[in-house]
Amino acid sequence: GPFALFEYAEYQPLVCLDNHATVLFLEDRRYIEPYRGLVSTLGEVAMDGGQSRGLIVTLASDHERGSERDELAEEQL
Repeated sequence: GPFALFEYAEYQPLVCLDNHATVLFLEDRRYIEPYRGLVSTLGEVAMDGGQSRGLIVTLASDHERGSERDELAEEQL
């Protein structure tokens, strides 16, 4: 699920887990380390800014073309 990893120069790292009913802060290093690994993995597999923008443009174009087809189908009825 969603989490935030906070790392500071002067303070110990902190992980924040937030859900609909509570917020949990993790301060113990043994619980924080897996989240550091997760951040590293996400950094390796996530798209960069240009790739993200390209995907959004493609999805928006596909959506617009789908809307045009729907309008044409309605006109033919």
